[in-house]
Amino acid sequence: MELFCQECGSKFASHQNFCPECGAAKGLENQQDSIQNNNNPIMHVKPKKVMSFKKKLVYIMVGIVGIGLIAGHYTIEAKTSPENKIRSFQTAMSSGNSNSILAELTIPDNIIRDDQSFMTYLTSQDIDSFNGRVIEAARALSQDGIEQIIKHENGTDLLKLNQETLFGMYPSYEIQVIPLDVAINIDMENASYQIADQSFDLKVGENSLGKFLPGLYTSTISLKSDVYETSHEEEYFFTGTEEYVIEYLTSGLISMITSTEQSAVVFIDDKPTGKTVKDLSVLGPIFEGDTLVIYAEMEDEEGNIIKTPKVSAKGGEMIALRFPKEKAEISPVTSEEKKEDEDQSEENSDSFNEELLDEFFWNFRTAYEKALNSKDFNQVEYYLSKDTIARNEIEEFIGDIGTDYYHYDFLEDSIIEYDIQGDIAFITTFEEFDFTNHLDVVTNYKRNKRYEVHAPEGEMYQIVKIDILETQRRR
Repeated sequence: MELFCQECGSKFASHQNFCPECGAAKGLENQQDSIQNNNNPIMHVKPKKVMSFKKKLVYIMVGIVGIGLIAGHYTIEAKTSPENKIRSFQTAMSSGNSNSILAELTIPDNIIRDDQSFMTYLTSQDIDSFNGRVIEAARALSQDGIEQIIKHENGTDLLKLNQETLFGMYPSYEIQVIPLDVAINIDMENASYQIADQSFDLKVGENSLGKFLPGLYTSTISLKSDVYETSHEEEYFFTGTEEYVIEYLTSGLISMITSTEQSAVVFIDDKPTGKTVKDLSVLGPIFEGDTLVIYAEMEDEEGNIIKTPKVSAKGGEMIALRFPKEKAEISPVTSEEKKEDEDQSEENSDSFNEELLDEFFWNFRTAYEKALNSKDFNQVEYYLSKDTIARNEIEEFIGDIGTDYYHYDFLEDSIIEYDIQGDIAFITTFEEFDFTNHLDVVTNYKRNKRYEVHAPEGEMYQIVKIDILETQRRR
């Protein structure tokens, strides 16, 4: 006789005392009731099968997961909706909480950043007006789907607003910070640079420093020359939409040293350089706010050490190291010759040193070519006296060049004559150059010029006037 479990309806084997499905014991109650009469055979009644505990548990778990997925879907959809993203960002901006604001922003990888400085810049504007610009950008993005730029109140680009899809199904907005490309242009060797915990070894020319978050950064530049090492700390505020270029150029940072005794040894901050005045006619860079104490010393014919007075040197100055007049008295000459030498020495101290004048002029010519081709008057302003014809004409000429391509290629530069008259020098020159315009047409020029150079006492030589004497032009 077949037996079935009264709990779950599963069939018992003849040797089983417990249900193989639910574990219920087999008892007399599990035996099939039989109804028997004289005319009918025995009838076996199969009980209804009951769901097992394991199956019930599975169904319960599936239901819980399903409910969780549905609830999660609506939660993610609500939190990531464009409207909620904009609302969350505006709430964070109004609160002024840096962590809350940064959590709403996307900052690209490999960005050099100072979060505190960036937050100071971001929140240093009228927040209500800024939130209004955010809403305007969101409306425009929802209408046409085109990336929108959100500006700082100073007019510079600050954030980008884009559409994005999370997990392939949830539309949302991304608010991305716009970084700036920063570079440093330098014409000095052996320089290193530190900014925002980053260090760079610089080469002559333009050096890319990378992408930066907008904000205020403190930097330090260090340079090492044959005679001394120097460093300079400076702050830069990076903002805008184009590349930010920091410049360290010798123009305006160097001093020229002159003395009647070219063989005298130069001392800087009481330390010997091992260089003579002749060898160290140009000293620098000397950064703004920095000062070097300079003097020179030499032995007289009797072996006595003679020193010049100490001079405080700043960038862009002419340093005149003058030995005491008593030095002339030890020379084995007559009293008349002695007086003549003293007079001549005084006269020379206020006039030009031809070697320094020559070096000054060639440095100007090199800077002049750079200024023309880079359209940058700053390259030459160091050599030009303020409020003079030469300065005004060159500044106006470079300013009127425009943005079209052109190039100056100087083929020859030569000095024909020096005419030194006290503290004024006239230099007659010849130059030849090819000028290529924006149409790639090349014109050859040959010119004679006459430069008027002044030597203000204790200052750098300065070009006051430039006359073009003759020009030949040929295509």
